[in-house]
Amino acid sequence: MTAKEYIDEVKLRLMRIGVTLSLTDQLILTYINRARREVQKHTMDLFPERYGKVQNILLANLSAYTDFGIKGTGYSGRAVAVRRGQLSADFIKQYVVLVKYSVGENVIFSEARYMTKPEMYAIGMHAFNTTTLGNPAYTCERSMADNNWYIFIADLDADATATVSGIYIYYIAAIHDLEDTAVVGAAYVNDTELVIPPDAEEMVVYYTMLYCMQNIAEESALESIRGDIGNLMGLLQTSYYVEKRKMGILIPSKEGL
Repeated sequence: MTAKEYIDEVKLRLMRIGVTLSLTDQLILTYINRARREVQKHTMDLFPERYGKVQNILLANLSAYTDFGIKGTGYSGRAVAVRRGQLSADFIKQYVVLVKYSVGENVIFSEARYMTKPEMYAIGMHAFNTTTLGNPAYTCERSMADNNWYIFIADLDADATATVSGIYIYYIAAIHDLEDTAVVGAAYVNDTELVIPPDAEEMVVYYTMLYCMQNIAEESALESIRGDIGNLMGLLQTSYYVEKRKMGILIPSKEGL
């Protein structure tokens, strides 16, 4: 759907339930973008691929970080090294982190395991919990100094025989707002919905209706719309679990999640 189609659909739905609006198209578009962010919040765990991006941070941009004060020694008999890299401005949540390195002519990707900040402090204290290049670990945290998100990863320096290229962060990105007109030459047609799953566009319409009626203090149909939103979310979740179940049935060798 385009921004104009969203606006027209919202107006039409409100007219059907007897609500007349004095809101401008630009204000309705503001509510549409607010609704899109709300829908993303509720569906990003169901459809992470729809909101996903990949960020590559080269080793040269992963600076040594010593503030953790890790005093123990790792599996190799040396102190565990932690490196820090800045994440993208649209970062919301990570779901896979890979380390790319090579040994000779072999290029290897190892998936890093997530750990909390206290665990990161303790990774060098016990041999069973330490990190290696084949079993790295990471945590993410927003800095109070500059309000940016950073990733902390260990231990990219664990194997002297390997050459580390960098890391790949697969993450959920904040969606960009729709505009009321297309910008020629933009990276994407910014008046057209390309991110929210088609199944969830109906939720965007209903959330927008909810915000519009709250604006004009129209209380009569608020509970009905909230109920419709709940039903739509239930249908999305059911559809998701049915699809996951089908994958397990169609591919017997793969355990269904």
